Amino acid sequence: MLSLILNVLEVAQLSSLLNFKEKYTKDGLFIIKNLLDQKTISSLAGITDQLMSGKRKLDGMFFQLDPNSESYGDVDFSVTTFQGPSLNYRKIKDLEYIPEFLAAIQASNLRAIANDIIGPNVSSMRMMIVNKPSKSKTPLPWHQDISAKWPMSGAPEMTVWIALDDVDESNGCVEWIIGSHKLGEIDGGHLTSQDTLNEILNTHKIFFGELKRGDAVVFNNGVIHRSKPNFSGKRRRGLTLCLMDSKIYNTDSKTFYPIIFGVDELKPREVANLEKVPSNRAIDFGE
Repeated sequence: MLSLILNVLEVAQLSSLLNFKEKYTKDGLFIIKNLLDQKTISSLAGITDQLMSGKRKLDGMFFQLDPNSESYGDVDFSVTTFQGPSLNYRKIKDLEYIPEFLAAIQASNLRAIANDIIGPNVSSMRMMIVNKPSKSKTPLPWHQDISAKWPMSGAPEMTVWIALDDVDESNGCVEWIIGSHKLGEIDGGHLTSQDTLNEILNTHKIFFGELKRGDAVVFNNGVIHRSKPNFSGKRRRGLTLCLMDSKIYNTDSKTFYPIIFGVDELKPREVANLEKVPSNRAIDFGE
């Protein structure tokens, strides 16, 4: 299946991203090989483990534990704080305020790509670690990263999924349904019903995101995707960032999201001095 899909989605090389926008429009996603170099990946992976262990701290960061359950409904969305040292956190958010993560993203080719697709001023709905601990039974169901129910003045545009570990089907790689962004918000957006999926999969192919450390998939937030459990003995850590026009704000709190590309963008040297996540940081949404 992977070789078949790669005939449809050519691998975009860092030296030539001339056709990335065409692929993004047509397929809803494209691959960038070696978006981040191995030294940077090793550094970010190490900091991830420091955050999980409590050796690195920033007050107010979002933490969510993996329930190691076959039922996704067992994820506890009510507990979002550090619960003590563990490598079993499924999500760590607010990485815009960790200087090494912010610097790595701002120095990458993503700036030019985001400016081309979104515009000159780009904010982050969320920058986070998505972790599947080894031997975890927890799946992530089919969904879109958009929803009409989210209290936002506009929809996020694209997400970047960067591999901090080698990823394949055995340790729960993400699977994307090619071209599904063209279907718009499905079932009201976000979680997708099985009946709807059965219809879509009759006419759409699945891309399995088998990646090496440092590789990335850039995808439209409307593309339906999921990940299966990680039954292997390998870890599966990914760094994701969800990007959108900086004019978008949270309509409940009337607050804006952190700008990472453009006028008034966050600066690594400034966030390095923070003792806690800013209290006016807009809340993100999604699974």
